[in-house]
Amino acid sequence: MILSTDLDDYIKCCKKYFENLRREANAQTENFTRIVVKSLAYGLIKPEYGKWLNQCLEEQNWQALNNLVFQTTRHSFIPGFPVGCDHSFYLTGCLNALACGDRSIIERALPYELDLSQNGNLFDMIGVNLLMTLWYKDETFSDQTLPTARKFILSKKNHWERAVISYMVSLYYGEVSSAGIALQKICELYKLQNKDKFRKQLCIEAHGLYCLARYVLTPEQFQKIPLPVCDNFSPDYALWRLRHFQPELNLYFEYPSPMELINKIYLSPIVKSINSQFYPEQCYPYFSTYEKLEWILDNDSMMEDFVEIINKS
Repeated sequence: MILSTDLDDYIKCCKKYFENLRREANAQTENFTRIVVKSLAYGLIKPEYGKWLNQCLEEQNWQALNNLVFQTTRHSFIPGFPVGCDHSFYLTGCLNALACGDRSIIERALPYELDLSQNGNLFDMIGVNLLMTLWYKDETFSDQTLPTARKFILSKKNHWERAVISYMVSLYYGEVSSAGIALQKICELYKLQNKDKFRKQLCIEAHGLYCLARYVLTPEQFQKIPLPVCDNFSPDYALWRLRHFQPELNLYFEYPSPMELINKIYLSPIVKSINSQFYPEQCYPYFSTYEKLEWILDNDSMMEDFVEIINKS
């Protein structure tokens, strides 16, 4: 349960900002849904993840925790904020989606026809490409992805990131013993990552990776992967997810009137990823040839598509 005093303050703050958005839309004759979507994308209204996570863990309310992960994950997929890379941007979001059972996100954030990631942070690109390889079981994907992944594992890059890639490669080969060792490292090394203190309480990415194994391995193989023993991994939540393999996906917090549009935004299907090239010669002559050819998420087009989805739902 959300504490009443905290809830009252939170609702009051959100309502005030929501009313300002409506006035802005009226003044600019701009689509109100678009304005709200963009404001959410920029985090001007967002779930109180840290406070609500503490309450879920204290009460050991796993359905509530799952709802919270679902809601915050949906928030992270709202388009409108320029990111400067392709669909590799969605690695963490996809792992979180797997953690809560929102598997429909994978094929919309990482659609098969978009092909492998080629522009972004190296870890994110390799992670997304491995996820697509495991999900779609396409050998042409694996031929391109696995050599780069092996090289990354043997490098001197971030230890946590190397453990994540090692785990996913182990899943590909069905090496459950190596996967179990890597998953334990993922939880232990997560404490050293540059994350907010409240996020370090629970490594949602590890829960997502554990659930990924359930999707891609045989039941016999999956049963051989041990649960990590670490204070930032909840075995009770993990076992709850196994018992609720297709859980009800509800909002942890429903916004009251007049803010029902926010609920609708969270519950609408996420928009399918679109990559575009934005740097034609005539507009950006000072950019390198490589930069002109880079594919990045087309947030403007995605936002327009998302607004249309919301209005139709």
